[in-house]
Amino acid sequence: MGFGGGAFGTGSYTYSVIDDETIKLNQQKGVIYANQSALAPAVDNNTIYLNSSNQLAVKPSSITKSTSNPQNNITISSNTTLTSDLYCNNLTINSGVVLTTNGYNIYCTGTFTNNGTINTGTSSNVNNNLPNSYGGSGGGGGAFYYSGNGSFANGTNGLSTLVNGGAGATASSSGGTPAGNGSTPPAPTLSNSLIQSWYSNGFQNYLSGGAGGYCYNVNSGYGAYGIYIQANQIIAGTINANGGNGQVITNIGGGGGGGGVILLAYGNGGYTAGTYNVSGGIGGTTSGETVNENGGNGGAGQVLTYNYGSTPPIRIPNVNYTYSSTLGIKNRNSSYNYSSIGTNETSPQIIISQSFTPKYTGLVIVKAVVQVWNNTANDGVFVGIYNGSTELDSNTFTSTSANLQGLIELYSEVLYSAPFSQQAYSLQFNAVGGGTAYAEIQEFTIEEVYWKLLGKALAK
Repeated sequence: MGFGGGAFGTGSYTYSVIDDETIKLNQQKGVIYANQSALAPAVDNNTIYLNSSNQLAVKPSSITKSTSNPQNNITISSNTTLTSDLYCNNLTINSGVVLTTNGYNIYCTGTFTNNGTINTGTSSNVNNNLPNSYGGSGGGGGAFYYSGNGSFANGTNGLSTLVNGGAGATASSSGGTPAGNGSTPPAPTLSNSLIQSWYSNGFQNYLSGGAGGYCYNVNSGYGAYGIYIQANQIIAGTINANGGNGQVITNIGGGGGGGGVILLAYGNGGYTAGTYNVSGGIGGTTSGETVNENGGNGGAGQVLTYNYGSTPPIRIPNVNYTYSSTLGIKNRNSSYNYSSIGTNETSPQIIISQSFTPKYTGLVIVKAVVQVWNNTANDGVFVGIYNGSTELDSNTFTSTSANLQGLIELYSEVLYSAPFSQQAYSLQFNAVGGGTAYAEIQEFTIEEVYWKLLGKALAK
């Protein structure tokens, strides 16, 4: 920091220039004041704060810095597989790049641009129907017949969605019946409330395709995962939600899996259609003793688009923080997770964690709001804030009926005397009394307040 002399006001004083001349120190009178020429157009000259370089600086009457969330704008430049839902401001998938979503979804506050390819992948669910899904149902499994000893086995039905899966083939010495194909449900009438209910109950219960039927140990085709993409503007590109093909083993064909649902919700930014493939998988075909050994084809999925206008169905996590003369927030880290997470563990499990480095000697406030519920009446959900392994605050919500939801609000203050010591904070939860506990983070904020430090600095 350089020192220099100069004149100010009606008298002649010696002063120092601090922080590029936005702050001046009158050494003769021992006061700090603002350099007027650096503050146009309109400012609060009485507010001085420590900037990111640990220097005093003048704060205009409103300085607000906004970021979309901890991920900000994201560009996917190499083949990537999601392991969780993706939240961001603008998302760009580069040309030639494949993003495999595997049942996870994408939420953007800004623009979604797909110059590459999205593959939704397929689900290994081959045992449970999806009675609420708009994906294609699975094709029936092929049958087995052996004329040498008259033994036979029928194929199983394909898994149903909102429409029945294809019937499994039957075999007999008189011919039997071939496997049936899956089909596609009628499209729903979309609304914000409908999409919100799907989100709350798990999108894949409404967007996945059903698996094909099978016979003996023949692998059926898996049903495709669906995908939900929400953005103010969607430039869709190529998206594939294809059902898996049925396999063939020892002259028996498995049924093809149903195609998934591609659901694109866009705002006032508009929608540019892409190239979509939601076809059902092909049933396994063979040339055995009867035609009934072939599996049926999976039903096609469907593409749904919804213009939500200015109010998105699903809340997008935002981090907004303001340098305020009253709050004195200098350093903030915020995270959200609007997807519900479930556990039946009885010891705390991490929902989300984040590191935070206090920059000053002073107070750090940690707060959280978590929506919780248990799927079993009279069982509960424990939620706690932790710094490493140390519990800072906790609470338990007990439901009087199954799936009764409630909010847990947590708050803690920690005084740090060792700046730049990285801290690890986490939200953790577990089931209490049995059942499955669910948690959805509404807020998880760690912020450093510095007004006490600033007061000491100005008093010196």
